[in-house]
Amino acid sequence: LNKTNEDGNSPLSSACSNNTLDVIEFLMKKGAKFECNNQKWNLLHFAAYSNPNENVIQFLSKTLDPNSVT
Repeated sequence: LNKTNEDGNSPLSSACSNNTLDVIEFLMKKGAKFECNNQKWNLLHFAAYSNPNENVIQFLSKTLDPNSVT
């Protein structure tokens, strides 16, 4: 669930990059960690940079501090 690939991306950070809200919610309910080891971004940064989806941005904004890095 929290294993990262060679770039440091987890399933949750990939879901944020792809703006798939249903997958993001599923992974978070299952206990996925909010940590990202890529470019010192948090999950909100991934979602906003990749292909912004307003629903994903709003959801993550309520969940994460947009100024934090992990």
